[in-house]
Amino acid sequence: MILAAGLAPLSHEDTLLFLSQLALLLGVARLLGEWMRRLDQPAVIGELLAGLLLGPSVLGFLAPKAMLAVFPPEQTLSDLLSAFSLFCVLLLLIVTGLEIDLSLIIQRLRTAAWVSAGGLVVPFGLGLALGAFSPAEFMTGPDKRVVFCLFVAVNLSISAIPVIAKTLKDLKAIRRDLGQLNLAAAMIDDAVGWILLAVAAGLATKGQVTFQDVSIKLVASLGVMGLALSVGRGWVNRFLTQVDQLAPGESSQLAALLFLALAFSILTHGLGLESMLGAFLAGILIGQSPRLKSQVAHTLELFTASFCAPIFFATAGLKVNLPALLTPRLMMMTLVVLVVSALGKYIGCYLGGKMVGLSHWQCLTLGSGMNPRGAMGVIVARIGLSLGILNQDMYSVMIAMAIITSLAAPPLLRWTFSHVEITPEEQDRMSNELRRAESFLHSLRRVLLPSRGGHNVEVAAHLLGHLSHHHPVAITAMFTSPPADPPPAQAAEAIAAQLRRSQGPAPRVMHCKSPSVAPAIVQEAEKGGYDLLVLGATRDRSLSPVLNDVLKSSPCPTMVVQAHPQFEKPGEEVSFARILLPVVGTNYSLRATEVAAVIARSLQAAVTIVHVVPPLEDTHGPHAHELSTVFGQQIVDHHADLARRLGAQVDTQVLEDHSPSAAILGLAAAGNFDLIFMATGIRPMGGQEFMGHRAERVLRGAPCAAVVMSS
Repeated sequence: MILAAGLAPLSHEDTLLFLSQLALLLGVARLLGEWMRRLDQPAVIGELLAGLLLGPSVLGFLAPKAMLAVFPPEQTLSDLLSAFSLFCVLLLLIVTGLEIDLSLIIQRLRTAAWVSAGGLVVPFGLGLALGAFSPAEFMTGPDKRVVFCLFVAVNLSISAIPVIAKTLKDLKAIRRDLGQLNLAAAMIDDAVGWILLAVAAGLATKGQVTFQDVSIKLVASLGVMGLALSVGRGWVNRFLTQVDQLAPGESSQLAALLFLALAFSILTHGLGLESMLGAFLAGILIGQSPRLKSQVAHTLELFTASFCAPIFFATAGLKVNLPALLTPRLMMMTLVVLVVSALGKYIGCYLGGKMVGLSHWQCLTLGSGMNPRGAMGVIVARIGLSLGILNQDMYSVMIAMAIITSLAAPPLLRWTFSHVEITPEEQDRMSNELRRAESFLHSLRRVLLPSRGGHNVEVAAHLLGHLSHHHPVAITAMFTSPPADPPPAQAAEAIAAQLRRSQGPAPRVMHCKSPSVAPAIVQEAEKGGYDLLVLGATRDRSLSPVLNDVLKSSPCPTMVVQAHPQFEKPGEEVSFARILLPVVGTNYSLRATEVAAVIARSLQAAVTIVHVVPPLEDTHGPHAHELSTVFGQQIVDHHADLARRLGAQVDTQVLEDHSPSAAILGLAAAGNFDLIFMATGIRPMGGQEFMGHRAERVLRGAPCAAVVMSS
């Protein structure tokens, strides 16, 4: 085997040692992180302490041979760990970007800009002053004073977005207004900070920096962020839509998400900016896409929080040698740098916050949140050391400052956040976000509509078109037929026409030639990663073996649609003015309420939510009848609240009847309803999939169109 020079493979010993490093860092970081959680502290503190424990600060001081055996100074292993740490921080920033509420940031952009300006200008000015008055022994040469001042100023002015984000998540404050504001201000801070770093690095390498150099960096930074947050949103959404269509499924979307993040990182790094900025921007854009599956985001977040974040923060702690700073000279310098860096952020953020009317504790909270330098401070210090601007002593001081400010941020943020009350508007926003995250509609992306033509499927297409007005869905119309039959062009056009009438999306049409219809439908539903399967029903279930077989094996929720018995003219427009929604208070009933409510809002139809309780006599106990009625009213009120939040016009009824299906059918006929929309659970019975007596009887006897949603 011939290898190019410099590309020799890792030895067996190096590979074993690298894997051992990862295992040790992960194990100790997770252990200390969980310990901190039990002490009601953020896990990031324990993860940073893990690096201090395994590095020269503790293990290297108590047992230096043991530390060198696990973390030897060889450049190859050090580079490997640094590269893996970079990958970890990129994933951490992607997950952070997914948490960003871009609309909220845009609303508060002026506030974020003022806080960022204060948190950047004041520390930068103090850093210049600190560099100007620092003893010459902390510099590599007296002729480096100007560039030394710049590096100190940059290190004091930046903030560590990964540390801020991890701390806010641990404190469950990342979705709060101040948490979002903190991340937005830090993003602006770091973008400008990296421009200043490029200027300082250029001055160190070239001896001078031209106006052209600064202008190029500034234009590149503003251009990338501006394009990403404007046209980038639509481009990313179209990209994810294409991925869903060509290779549906959670694994494909996760791969697409990581590809986009790496592509953005390559772009920003290629433009001379920081690769981490690209990953963060990619995360923001992907998080805004309605195509993002919640399960994909959850999987990435779980992997990052349990594996990548602990290793990254522990690796940062490895770089600190606290005993080396215990000499009076270095202790004094470290203390001065810590005080100046902390005061700079607090004063700057406080002044910036006050300029836009923030309260005392809000300003202090932003100062606490912007204070950690974390890996960003480590990176700037390492660049300064590699360029010969910082000597080893000043490098150690800067690393200590970055780690100590990161360790101090969680308790400071917890303390200041405890003095900032959640406003009613903020509580409503977070409650709505939580409801959206748990909502069936929020996860609805792809719908499969199998068909051989007919009125039932046309009604289904009409309803799906109106459903898409609330939440964008991709509809696939699947036509199955024996191999010898021609493609059903007329049936496909009928579905497309109904979708056009309801202003829904144009369907993707596929023709499957198969002698076995039900297996073909189930196979496509599984392969395509669909979120909802919509089927046409006959009034006599016994004559629909295909429906039974599909219900038995469907990998996703199903919606069975039955047209009005008098709906006989193909292609005629469907109209629904009154919808009857029977509910029972279960999760699948709430799911049906969501879907019915958004369809009703688009149709401008009135919804009547009804619950049927059995008549109870006094023999069932005192107040049994009253309690049953009250419980029924609570059920319909809960469903009505959900429907009203989604924009539907709702009224409620509680009926008493020994037969719920008879009560529903009687009310549908007496009230001239156009559509019955109900939910049911599916269970096997007698070799068929049984939707329950209530649903079966309603489908058979409905005087109007009927829809049954199953879990």
